[in-house]
Amino acid sequence: ATGAFISVRELPARLQIPVLGQEQPLPEESASLEEVEKRYIEVVLRATGWNKALAARKLGIDRATLYRKLLRLGLSEP
Repeated sequence: ATGAFISVRELPARLQIPVLGQEQPLPEESASLEEVEKRYIEVVLRATGWNKALAARKLGIDRATLYRKLLRLGLSEP
């Protein structure tokens, strides 16, 4: 910081919280949390070649948790 106080602009982007009224719009206002979760898991699975152990590590969850989510969300390898 250049002064006695640190401003929000001087923080790394990951620590900056949007100011009220400046929030980023959601990609799809109608997407449910479950749909967003399903899409994200599918993206990670595709990126890992459907390697479930690797995908679970990248998602930060246990492999058994990933298997339960796949069943609940109706996701299966193409």
